[in-house]
Amino acid sequence: MSVIAIPWTILGALLIIWDLVQNIYFNKGWAGANPFLIINTIYGVLQYVISIFVVWEIDPILRYLDILRIIALVLSGCYIVLWLSGLIQYMIVVFSWDGKESTASDMYAMMVLAQNLFIYLSYLPVSLILIVKEISMEFY
Repeated sequence: MSVIAIPWTILGALLIIWDLVQNIYFNKGWAGANPFLIINTIYGVLQYVISIFVVWEIDPILRYLDILRIIALVLSGCYIVLWLSGLIQYMIVVFSWDGKESTASDMYAMMVLAQNLFIYLSYLPVSLILIVKEISMEFY
């Protein structure tokens, strides 16, 4: 059993609950059943469930979840890369790192991007813990 298993179970559950509260209450029911929001919530819940098995290191379950663990690991890496690329794009436009003057439409697009980066921030630790734990299990 891992040292971080109990804290991660609690923190991960709180992150998923926070996402559900955001989507149900603040986004008024996933913004009228927006498929992107619903799929992202399903993604987060599934990644969290897989992370529970990985963090608790339950051997019989881990042996049968090899394919799902590989898929979860790849999706986690893609998620982190996409989230960080969105953050970099936001900073480039808002802080004028590209040397261009920002227009009103640029600022609107960045407000939407900032909202999405904030909403999906709760899945970043889930993806990160999956990557770190999968890598560390190979060495210990």
